[in-house]
Amino acid sequence: STHLGLSSLTSSSSNSIITNDISTSDVITNDTSNSDIITNDTSTSDIITNDTSNSDIITNDTSTSDIITNDTSNSDIITNDTSTSDIITNDTSNSDIITNDTSTSDIITNDTSTNDISTSDIITSDIITNDTSTNDISTNDISTSDISTSDIISDESH
Repeated sequence: STHLGLSSLTSSSSNSIITNDISTSDVITNDTSNSDIITNDTSTSDIITNDTSNSDIITNDTSTSDIITNDTSNSDIITNDTSTSDIITNDTSNSDIITNDTSTSDIITNDTSTNDISTSDIITSDIITNDTSTNDISTNDISTSDISTSDIISDESH
């Protein structure tokens, strides 16, 4: 559902494992996530607010200037995310699996999708608003400069 890069970090979380973090100027508020595993995070200037996600596994995150607000997603698995300048607001998606995401400058608002599986996405300058899609499966998606507003999608496969 989202290309959220860094979804949780420290701050009242439990059982977090953080390795080789050289991120700069992160602002994290009210993070109550549990059992996060974060590896090789070199993100910069992330702002994360009210993150209550659980059991996130994040690997090789080099995202920059992400702004994430009210993320309550659970059990996300994110691998090799190199997204830049993402703005994500009110993400309540669950059980996302995101692999090899190299998206750039995404703006995502009010995403409440559930059980998304995204593989090998190469996405540039997407603007997504009020997405309430469910059970999306995206494989090898190479889209450019998409603008989507008020999508209501169920069982989308592409």
